[in-house]
Amino acid sequence: MSENPGKNLKNDIKRRIDASETALAEAEKELNHLTSMRQWLVDNFPSGKYRDVIGLCKAATIEEIREQDYSLNPGRYVGVSFDVEDLNDFRESMTSLKSELSALNEKSNELMKSIIGNLNQLCV
Repeated sequence: MSENPGKNLKNDIKRRIDASETALAEAEKELNHLTSMRQWLVDNFPSGKYRDVIGLCKAATIEEIREQDYSLNPGRYVGVSFDVEDLNDFRESMTSLKSELSALNEKSNELMKSIIGNLNQLCV
């Protein structure tokens, strides 16, 4: 039985191309992640230097730590970030989800009536 060297070479090339495409897709995904992380850093630290960011980080003084009875719980210092856009997005999302839930409940009730009707016909 003779092997077909052309077929083996073709299969090997296809495997290498597939592996290269997979590696490229993973590299693109990592690049997108790094790009978004870079943008996040620029947004939060625009001058490239540390600053306190509400809800994220704060350089507390010894006096502030003393006032908190030396607790280093971050929540005592960083506070909570409140974004009006987030609240509006939340309201829009909840309104949409409420409408979808109502429609699904109506469909569920219709299906339940249909099932009960079918079962009643079977039991007659």
